[in-house]
Amino acid sequence: MQRHSLILAALLACACESSQTHAQAEFVPLTPAAPPAPARLQFDVVAPYPATLVYALDRAGWRGHQDPRYRAWLFGAAEAAAPEWFRAYDELRRRTRRSVDQGDGSYEPFVACSYDNATLEAALACAEQQLTPSESFVLRSALERADALLQPHWLELQPALGAFQRGIEQLTSGNDGRELARILAEAARLPGDQQLAFQVVLVAKPAADVYHAQQEGHHLVVEVDRKRTPESQTHVLFHEIAHLAAKHAPARGALDAAFAGHGDAGLVAGNLWNEAFATAFGNGLAAARFDPTFQAQRSLYVDAGIDALGRALYLEWRSGKSVALDAAFAERMIELVGAAWPPARWRRKDLFTRVQVVSEHQEASAALERALRPRSLDSRTPLSPDLTEWAEPANVPRILLASVGSLRARRAMLARFGLAPRDLEQHVSAHGASAFLRTDEGGIAWLLITARSFKRLVAAASAFDAGGPLPQPGWTTLDEGADE
Repeated sequence: MQRHSLILAALLACACESSQTHAQAEFVPLTPAAPPAPARLQFDVVAPYPATLVYALDRAGWRGHQDPRYRAWLFGAAEAAAPEWFRAYDELRRRTRRSVDQGDGSYEPFVACSYDNATLEAALACAEQQLTPSESFVLRSALERADALLQPHWLELQPALGAFQRGIEQLTSGNDGRELARILAEAARLPGDQQLAFQVVLVAKPAADVYHAQQEGHHLVVEVDRKRTPESQTHVLFHEIAHLAAKHAPARGALDAAFAGHGDAGLVAGNLWNEAFATAFGNGLAAARFDPTFQAQRSLYVDAGIDALGRALYLEWRSGKSVALDAAFAERMIELVGAAWPPARWRRKDLFTRVQVVSEHQEASAALERALRPRSLDSRTPLSPDLTEWAEPANVPRILLASVGSLRARRAMLARFGLAPRDLEQHVSAHGASAFLRTDEGGIAWLLITARSFKRLVAAASAFDAGGPLPQPGWTTLDEGADE
């Protein structure tokens, strides 16, 4: 395994001495030289074979929603039936998956073994420490069989991985990389001795038009095939390390708190600022430095809201307006939300990125989570008479999932929404599964999703998808057919 450290350090100013200074130097006692300035950003780029092996297996199975490209690699055809050894491995991954977080984000210890070990045997030995003997047998059998199937593809793509790695090294080790490190450190207001580091793990990918990169703890996993050029993808490293810088920004707490009290605009800005900041820095400033085909008008991010806010922040940043992750930045993002991503364009996921849910039953809450895909969901079941399940105070929207029958006897619960049982029953009887939205005195959104029966309530929760439009204040019919 080839390993190369890329140090992106802020340039040190060089003070030139006059001839008089040199003349006096022989009379000054010698003192030890000052230690070099610590690296601000560090990328350690590796391409271990076990990483591609485990990545391919996971993407071919449940974790990758059965990616047809990786399935064709392993089974000969995308539609081919998975062999028994793979089904056993896939089930093992489902049962034993666990995440830990040591400060830089969550990661799976099992998968980290494939990132941190150069050989298959070493990765197996690492992973088996977390498994029972019977589980180890399933794992070893699967990886050894997958190894034989993957080797031809690995040998074919290994030169492309090596070329990509060398290209990343050349692009990020020069003046542009050092300047970007300075800009990011200043924006996050990092202390002078603060170091941010990623182990960049390159994994081989079948030819595709869509590529993925993901942070897992201190690892940054990047897909590479023959068509992917370092010039077009170096910004991914800077996008992800911008998230890490934001996580460690000293004023992060004050920044997050400053969104409170600004109603829905504050909630949306608070939900989107982090990704918009990383997009402005990585997909904007860094991409403009490294990618000769970069154009500010192109899409900077796949999500329309992040794309609009990230571009707006990038254009301000590029024009010379400084960025600092502090409380004042919250006000700036709220202004950008109003201008670049106004309320008429908001989706459900913009407002309900973080949410507290109280549900009549876990099944309804799970259906909502699958449809809405929030970043953070605090779910409580079953119902109490007066919604005491909700934590107070909390600057996040609240969603109540309950059928009409469950709400009929809970007048105190309905009073939170300004509703009476008769109003509820008349509306649902006439319109079917519905949502009722109100905003309380503190600017927090309260959403009731209800239907005539529990079965239809689950269907309504399933229909409340992330990309749908925000419900308007008052009643909104969700799915008339689902409740008939």
